[in-house]
Amino acid sequence: MSVRITGFDGGRCCRSRLLSMGIIPGTIVEILSSNGRMNIRVRGSQFAIGHEMALKILAIPVCDCNKCNAF
Repeated sequence: MSVRITGFDGGRCCRSRLLSMGIIPGTIVEILSSNGRMNIRVRGSQFAIGHEMALKILAIPVCDCNKCNAF
């Protein structure tokens, strides 16, 4: 599943940490797994972020199917 980052709902420290990982508004992030920790791929790099930090990321789903990308 992929999502597009729209913003953050955390403080300066959380925002700074996410930005340092390349998680910036507009970026597409692939969610690899979410079992306690969330394993994600951002711009070719993989990261694991904790549940509390993941809750502070605002995102919308991005469709990966061929039907939606046809136009």
